[in-house]
This record gives sequence, C-alpha cells and structure tokens, in this order.
Amino acid sequence: MTDTPPSDGPSQGAEFDMMGALDWKDGIATLPGSDIRVRERFVFLSRIISSYIFIKENINLQRKRKREIFHTGYSHTPTPPPEGQSQTGTATAPANQSQPGLSQCKGMTAHVFNPYNFVIVKNCSVYFLLTAPANKKRAWSWPAYLEEERAIAAPVKLFKEHQSLPQSRNSFKVGMKLEGLDPSHPSLFCVLTVAEIQGYRVRLHFDGYPECYDFWANADSWDMKPAGWCEKNGHKLLLPKGCKDGEFNWSMYVKNCRGQLAPKHLFKSLNTSVTPSGFRAGMKLEAIDRKNPSLICVATIAAVVDNRLLIHFDNWDDTYDYWCDASSPYIHPVGYCEEAELTLTTPAEYKQPKTFSWEKYLEETGTQAAPARAFKPRPPHGFQIGMKVEAVDKRNPMLIRVATIADTEDHRLKIHFDGWSSEYDYWVETDCPDLHPVGWCQKTGHPLQYPNGETHSLTHTLFLYVLPDIRRGQSWFLRRKIQNCYFNR
Repeated sequence: MTDTPPSDGPSQGAEFDMMGALDWKDGIATLPGSDIRVRERFVFLSRIISSYIFIKENINLQRKRKREIFHTGYSHTPTPPPEGQSQTGTATAPANQSQPGLSQCKGMTAHVFNPYNFVIVKNCSVYFLLTAPANKKRAWSWPAYLEEERAIAAPVKLFKEHQSLPQSRNSFKVGMKLEGLDPSHPSLFCVLTVAEIQGYRVRLHFDGYPECYDFWANADSWDMKPAGWCEKNGHKLLLPKGCKDGEFNWSMYVKNCRGQLAPKHLFKSLNTSVTPSGFRAGMKLEAIDRKNPSLICVATIAAVVDNRLLIHFDNWDDTYDYWCDASSPYIHPVGYCEEAELTLTTPAEYKQPKTFSWEKYLEETGTQAAPARAFKPRPPHGFQIGMKVEAVDKRNPMLIRVATIADTEDHRLKIHFDGWSSEYDYWVETDCPDLHPVGWCQKTGHPLQYPNGETHSLTHTLFLYVLPDIRRGQSWFLRRKIQNCYFNR
C-alpha cells in the first residue's frame, strides 16, 4: 500500500474523537479556540452517539449574532414553521441540573443546524442549556430607544379601542371554557378552552383537537363568546370530537371535563352598543379578497352579528370568509367595479362570466343588493412611515415585538420588526387587533421582544447535551416555556 501523506486533521475515514478534542475539567469541557462548553451528563456520553458530531472551530458566540448561528426553520425566528404546526408547548428542566441559571431546551435532532455547520448530530437528541451572565447593560426602555433611534411612537389616538390600552385586567383563568370563532374558518363557532394567559392575551385551545390548532387572542376579542351564546343567537356550534349533535349540554360537558365556564362579565363584546344598519343576511355586494387584495369579487353577507358582517364569496369555500363592519374599506355596493372601471371577479363556475350582469344574477339567486346608504366610508388612518409600535409576530403569535411602520397604504400598514431583515415585513390592516401602541406590553404585563433578540438578560454561553434518540420527532415548540432560552426570543 502507498503511504498516506501527513495531515493536520483526521484522515479520511478516521473516526472523530470528540472526547479527545475537548479540554475537560470538573465534568465540563471547553472547545479550544471557542467559547463552546460541553457538559458530560453521563460517563458513557461518547458511546451513545450513533453517527457523528461536527463542531465548527473558531466560532465566537459572543460576537456572532445569535440569529446567524441558530437560524433554523424550527426556532422562533421569523421563519414560518411547517403548516399547521403548533407554537405552544411545555418542557421541563433536567433532574440532575446542579448549576443555577441554567435553562434547558429539548427536542429536535441537531441536523437542522446544517445552514451554518455549527453542530451536526445524526440519530440523536440534543439538549441546549443557556446561561446568562450578569447584565451590565442598562435595562431596555422605550424612551431611551426612541431617543437613540430619533424616532417617534405612533400616537395613541390613531389606534382603535380594541388596540389601545384596556380599561380592565385580564380575568380569564386557565381551564375556563367558552365559545369562539375559528380563525381559519371564520364562519365556525367552536368549543374552546383557555390554555394559557400572557398579559392581556389568552391562548385558546379547540376541545378535542391537537394543540397545533391553538391560537392567541386579546382578552376583549369580539371573537370570544360565553357558553350558550350560539344557541341563544341561532348559530351552529361545532362540537368537540366524540360529542353528538342534539346531545351536547354545556353543564354536563363541563362537569365531565372537570372544567369551569368563563363568567359572562369577562366578555367585553357583550357590552358593545349596536348601531342599526341597512345590512341583512343574504344581501349581495362586491368585496375585496383580503388574501388576494387585487381581486374584487361577487359576495354575500352570510351573517350579521352586532355591528359585524360575515362576508362570504359566492361559490368559494369558507376559508376566505371574514368579518368586518360597515366602514370596512373591503366592501362596496353592487356596481362599484363597473363605475370605477375595475374588473369584477364572478363566482366560480358561473356559466357566463364574460356577460355577468348584477340585475340578472340577483334575479337568478332570488336575492337583493345591499343598499348603498348602508356603507360607511372610513376616514384616513393617520399612521406615518417611521412610527414605532408594538406588533404580534404572525409567524410566532405568542411573541410581541418592537416594530416600525415601514410603509403605508390607504387602509394597510407594512410592519417591520426592528433588528430583523426586511424579508420578514408584512402588511396588516390598520384596525388589526395584533397592533398596539408603544407601552402596551408594559401596561398589560405582556413580555416584549426587544430588537436583535435583546432581553433583560443576554445569553452567551452554550451547553450541549447528547442523549440517545428516545424522543425523536418532538416538535420545536417544546422549547417555548424555558426561561432565558434563545428560542423564546
């Protein structure tokens, strides 16, 4: 055989000696040339790795931005999780944790870190423990940040009542049951349970369905109704799996679940004054598709509740439905497109789309047009580019971030999260309940995510645990409850 030339690194095919590459002291190893520390949880650590670990040298964790190091589709960074995946969950600390200030994240195999070749682990699970050194920086505050950025906060007067500071505290409790709208199917009212409280917000869980469908709402949300509301107002209630129509009874259901009904006085929407309007269920109009704003379509008022209208696009499924009020800029009277010389999208599978006539269509369907006098034009919003706000991260709705208005339209705002790339910007309606004035989080007791992932304590030190792959398939959201964890940022 021919001699193999000498090499500074391991020869091809040689097994990587992880233990030998680390400097060990008191059970904690340091990787030379970096700030990475590895803690050996079991004496047989080196034997339980079924494939390999590669740790890229000369990475300075304190200088590289954390989002560059941990940029994965499973973290809380503004990269959307897989469709339908939950953004909630729980995790527990290791039983033998001995050092104070350590937090644990458990879950996914580490090959998800491929984009930066930071840690690659195959067929095993990883535990990340993050410690926070004493915070020598001054605490983050809005006044100091606005002065530093030479920016102004969006005036409170520009926000709607449901976006502004609430007049009362959030009195919902975990375990309370209620009825509410399904955000993905706005025409459906479902049985819900309060799964989590965060300041003035609640995480709502669909009874009988996985946590991946949970969603967040403000405590004064119009979409939340007390138990029995649907029956009283003639709306169908979508029952949990296993419950039969005609046999469901709230009292028995709560008793069997050992839960409790949310008291009626907690629902602010019940106290809303109703203004008479000319809208009636079944009336026709022209409406903008909010998921495709370039389309104006033939639509029907499917329901009228209080001052709200449920808009349904003729011959479309209910995932495109939405609720609005009479002043919504998304609804127009019959004939609007013809008058404005715009294209009207006719109902799907309509026999003669090119020769569509409202007069003929109303006659064919036996319906009537909503009166033009019922539509109330909305005044200009007043928001300006550069104003600072607090906004929910739609890719991880449990988080509210420091944000800037990057652009404006007649009735929409483009939200930019400070410290993040503009590729994560997105548009929202000016009356979106996920938009709040500066100081909303502090006043309501909700955590605020500062720019660049800053928090009251900055995390710099990484601990890596490698364990047998007995938990393979766990989802990223199991990390979310850990204090001082990067994935909560």
